[in-house]
This record gives sequence, structure tokens and C-alpha cells, in this order.
Amino acid sequence: MFNLYDVVLLTHPLPDHGLPEGARGAVLLVFEGEPARYEVEFLTEAGLTIALVTLPESSLAHDHVVLMES
Repeated sequence: MFNLYDVVLLTHPLPDHGLPEGARGAVLLVFEGEPARYEVEFLTEAGLTIALVTLPESSLAHDHVVLMES
């Protein structure tokens, strides 16, 4: 299960949206019901939106990268 604002990784490519497997995004909306679905925003390194996609839980994985404070 994912929560609002979780950082997630795409588990398979979405060529129609220009997203490779492993693309990093943020959960912006959690849809209730079964199966669970999530609206995820994928961004460029510069912070520009590439795609806003509604995906099932099976298409996403948790991003366990820990950001270090400077």
C-alpha cells in the first residue's frame, strides 16, 4: 500500500507516456476500493511534469532512497 506523497518507482515501462521502468514519481491521489489505484506524477530532474498517470498498485514499488541532510 502507498500513501499520499510517497515516492515510488515504476515497475514496468509506459512508452505511451515516455516513462521507462524505474521512473520515479510521487503519489498525489489515493483511490479507495479494490484494486487499489494511485494517481502518480512523474517529473524530469528539472522538476517539470512528464506525465500524470493513474496506476494499479502492482505497477509501483516503494523508493527506499534515503536523502541525507547537508
